[in-house]
Amino acid sequence: MDLPPHGEEYLLVETLRRLGARSVERRGEQARALFPDPGEIGHFLEEVRAALRASIPSTGSSRSPGRSLSWAWESHADWTRRWREAHPPRLVGRRFRVMAVGAEDKGQAEGAGEAVDGRKAAGGAPRIPLLLTPGVGFGTGEHPTTRACMTLLEDQVRPGNRIADVGSGSGILAVAAALLSATSVEAFELDPAAAASARVNARVNRVGDRVTVQALRVEADTPLSGAPFHGIVANLESPLLLPLLSTLIGALHSGGWLMTSGTLASERDRLIQQCAALGLGLRTSLWEEGWWSAVFSHLRERGATDGG
Repeated sequence: MDLPPHGEEYLLVETLRRLGARSVERRGEQARALFPDPGEIGHFLEEVRAALRASIPSTGSSRSPGRSLSWAWESHADWTRRWREAHPPRLVGRRFRVMAVGAEDKGQAEGAGEAVDGRKAAGGAPRIPLLLTPGVGFGTGEHPTTRACMTLLEDQVRPGNRIADVGSGSGILAVAAALLSATSVEAFELDPAAAASARVNARVNRVGDRVTVQALRVEADTPLSGAPFHGIVANLESPLLLPLLSTLIGALHSGGWLMTSGTLASERDRLIQQCAALGLGLRTSLWEEGWWSAVFSHLRERGATDGG
């Protein structure tokens, strides 16, 4: 199916999850969802179209997911094999090398420009391998918001930090924080199946003892266990993020930081203003393919400038 316009992608993912999707993958300007056998396919496709029409404002446009819906049968084994083939080793930020468990590693990778050996960062230091298993969670290092958060985490996480990851998906950002020497990471993910995948990813990266994954929908009045945190990552699109700002900022250590992603250019100023009203100033930021990601900290702690 076609992706809806920027700003509505999260609605597509939420709708497909409610319908029972076990995975949603982005392929260019299209999305592919994996469902268990639904039985009568015609009835199921009509159910999907009706749910998309009810949930996504642009359903009547030329980029409507419902209008472009198609399907094919695929075994779990075939999907797993295709998932691995579709996720070759990828260089993310200055330090990470993201790859599928079981993928053959020949030292070549996409995404960062080390022409000789993708297993080494600039200067010859080894990159940190981050392994992912085929699963339900969303987050493989391909989406620009995930890449931006991983890049920003490299400069924010310190040994001994307690970090929270809200909307964890596959757990890739929680695992990245742990691999960067965070002492503990609390990951919150509303989908129990995705949370289970995140736990598996923490274990295969040997940080399962430091990453705790909770299947929990974080809302405006949800207390975050493990608070206060030195840093909170919220890779959420603005309609999901803005109602949570007060809760997230209230869970920060006095010198802590909040990392946001999934913000469009038209939403940037509003986010900055709402954070300022709650006592946070912009520390640094970056753009990735039209998405703005940022780190905010308490105004009295801010010592850096706006990165964009």
